[in-house]
Amino acid sequence: MNKKEKKKFDDIINYFDKCGDFDRVEKIRKALNINANYGRLVEISTLQYLMKSVLESRQTFKSKKIFASTSGWTVEYYRDTKKYIEDENFDLKIYFSFVEYDPWS
Repeated sequence: MNKKEKKKFDDIINYFDKCGDFDRVEKIRKALNINANYGRLVEISTLQYLMKSVLESRQTFKSKKIFASTSGWTVEYYRDTKKYIEDENFDLKIYFSFVEYDPWS
């Protein structure tokens, strides 16, 4: 991750912390008994893995939307063009859900 990408990621993590989203995710996991032992650091590690995966994929995938998902988390990467451009502007959406989701619909 370059400096700009790391800042976006850090801003998202700080937002999740401020809003208590990690606490909610932990409660959901425990209530559903799905990876109930995951804590905040595991969640952040998972998000970081997904973010890196999306950032690596953007160079080869020709699409305006790239996503990666695992363990309830989804990271979506949006850009203006289908082909990767060095230092391009992009938006990220990160959310948590155990509901099946079709990102192409």
